[in-house]
Amino acid sequence: MKPRFDIAIYDGDMVHCVDVLDALTKNTLGTAAADDDLGHLLMVTGRRRSRRVAGTTLERRRQQYSARLIQAAWRRHVQCRRDARATCSVHDDYDAFTAAELN
Repeated sequence: MKPRFDIAIYDGDMVHCVDVLDALTKNTLGTAAADDDLGHLLMVTGRRRSRRVAGTTLERRRQQYSARLIQAAWRRHVQCRRDARATCSVHDDYDAFTAAELN
């Protein structure tokens, strides 16, 4: 099973190395997110303070998964419409209508 890292992504699709190391450490050691004193200290004194968080890696994966689902559903819908038009053309409907009208 793949590990699910929840790493902050900053403006410009930038990831801070401390965030990556913190996620790897939490995954390896299994520590809780509440014990984040070092991350808080670096957030206050480091360069991360000047950047704005644009999202996280989990949010990005969810967005990509949702986009793939929507695109696949749209392609199935378009293909179904194409198949329906190919099997039942306008002329077939007109011929059936006029035949029923004559009888």
